[in-house]
Amino acid sequence: MMSWGGARRMSPRGVSRWAVAGVALLSAMALLAGCGKPEFRYVSNSDEKTYFKVPSNWHEIDSSAVDDGFGGSANPDSATAMIQKQMR
Repeated sequence: MMSWGGARRMSPRGVSRWAVAGVALLSAMALLAGCGKPEFRYVSNSDEKTYFKVPSNWHEIDSSAVDDGFGGSANPDSATAMIQKQMR
């Protein structure tokens, strides 16, 4: 019997061993990938029935800092100033 390049044929038993090893390796990789830090988290507001998907490295800030940043120099006759008065 002639062989191609001296390569030996693998027995069915050897093939199944490689298949089991491949499945085990893929399973281990999937398991390890699932153990990492999540990329996103969900923030919800149950009163408004809303939720948002945000990056996990974002953090909550104090709303007064945002209010000061947007409302500090608002014209008293502007729509922004009127909305701010309604929210207080």
